[in-house]
Amino acid sequence: MDMRQVFAIATAHAGTGARDAPLDPERVLCTCGAVVYEWDLATDRLTWGPNLRAVFGLDRRHRLACGRAYNALVVAASGDSRDEAVLASGQADHGNGVAYRCRYVVAFGPRKFVIEDSGHWFAGPDGRPAWAQGLVRAFPLGRRAADPERGTSEARPEPARERLLRALTARLHDPAAVRTQVTVMVAAVERPENADLADPARAVPSEAEMARLEARLRHRLKRRDFLVQLTPARLCIVLNACDVDHALAAARALGGGVADLVGPGRQALLRIGAVTAGERSGDATALLERAEEAADHAKVQGESVWRLPPRLRRRAVARSKSPSPLDLIAALNGRRVRLARRPLIELGARRQAAEHVWHTGERPLAAPQPGLEAVQAEVTDADGSFAGAAALAPLAERLGLSPLLDHRVLELALKALRADPEAQLMMTLSAATLLGPGWLATLSAYLGAHRDVVDRLVVAIDERAFAVDPATGQSCVPATTVAANLSAMKALGLGVAIAGYGGGRLNLADLSDLSADLVTINRALVAGAVTASQGRFVLRSLVAGTRHLGLPAFGEAGDDAGLRSVRAVTDTPLPATRAEGA
Repeated sequence: MDMRQVFAIATAHAGTGARDAPLDPERVLCTCGAVVYEWDLATDRLTWGPNLRAVFGLDRRHRLACGRAYNALVVAASGDSRDEAVLASGQADHGNGVAYRCRYVVAFGPRKFVIEDSGHWFAGPDGRPAWAQGLVRAFPLGRRAADPERGTSEARPEPARERLLRALTARLHDPAAVRTQVTVMVAAVERPENADLADPARAVPSEAEMARLEARLRHRLKRRDFLVQLTPARLCIVLNACDVDHALAAARALGGGVADLVGPGRQALLRIGAVTAGERSGDATALLERAEEAADHAKVQGESVWRLPPRLRRRAVARSKSPSPLDLIAALNGRRVRLARRPLIELGARRQAAEHVWHTGERPLAAPQPGLEAVQAEVTDADGSFAGAAALAPLAERLGLSPLLDHRVLELALKALRADPEAQLMMTLSAATLLGPGWLATLSAYLGAHRDVVDRLVVAIDERAFAVDPATGQSCVPATTVAANLSAMKALGLGVAIAGYGGGRLNLADLSDLSADLVTINRALVAGAVTASQGRFVLRSLVAGTRHLGLPAFGEAGDDAGLRSVRAVTDTPLPATRAEGA
């Protein structure tokens, strides 16, 4: 079955069972306090989604157009900033990017936000980060961000550790409590060495036993303290207004009198690790990890309480310089550009088929897995240095070499299709290539010699091409010309697509006008659905919107676990009520 038949099947099934009109991506992202971004480290250019001002409440004076300007807003010692998470990663990019996650606080004057920042960075020829793509979720500093119970009532709640870290970050930087110290404790529940453990199940407290222990400990806490269960046998306790001098006494008071609490004849010990946040230690992740380390020390040393000082924060490494222009030119001339293939997965396909049966009573058409792959350019120099597409594309754009690079990828894609009769490939063009005066004529000439593989090739334009110029308020590319050129490519027998959809630069009406055959979802939004409940709402909403238009939606998952998680998310129906705002 070729791509045309797959598109026809998806179109026939789309829209069935839709109860509500889908939301545009920008509105969905604003609902969840999320903004996508791209960061070119070579130029330090930082490009945001169009809802940046809406999420942060900014006026036009705040452009945040470079990484340094944004990094200057990060509150000192509030956590690893994006600069530190990317530049001090210490990992290697082998072509698929390196994931990062960080949490910190930014301040716009008196207003502060807890930021959860996640994405992937991609290496340049020197192996160091050259380009990054990600998503920020903003939580206004205040009562809602500082509530560790927020999110526990959801159908698929966020992990306790994520809720705890967000609440702890908010507490550490709460303007109303800046003069008080916070102590973080991790209490590990264990059996005494002489306990009767003939039954292995007795080695770990039951849920009921842990609930009784939590109730006793909560009774001893003050109003602004909080407690969260991290694992089946570990609790985290955060004490507000508790300095170094009182930390040990507070830990012993909490740990005393609970030996027989878990049940008659079933003794338990608490090994408590404690760390007190100093004046320059507002990194919630580092404090929690340090408290866990202290709890491990307490167990090894046989002590009930062990206190450690906060860990010193690491320093970011210097930024790398952009690759030499001669590298890319030499690679093109020396034909060292090769094709990288990344498998894509269709999102929401199982739910779509189930709804078709429910509403029509008919068996859906038997559609095999499309097996669509995204193809990108990679370069390996003679000295072994490597550069992937994410770093090559910005460099080619700056040098005016995008058309040459795209033509080379087209040649390689057509060659791969001829060599593999089962392959179905999608390549992404730059806007400069698509709008170039000779592109359609060149494409027609290429396809004329490969008529037997044309129906297995999809050509995409990335949503980033439709970004609005902050200075003029106008789109960087003429949408009508793009739509006309996409239609002309379809007339040649190709499939056409919108890549990186969901950042808010295109709404559903725009997507409909472009007459695409399919879309791929922004990678940062797909990755965000694996780790956050509101990220799952965003992804399901985007898939529902594309299905409303009859367009299959595809995404990229980095591993098998991510693949299973993303499929589970998109095959789950949207909740009856919309996700809470940030």
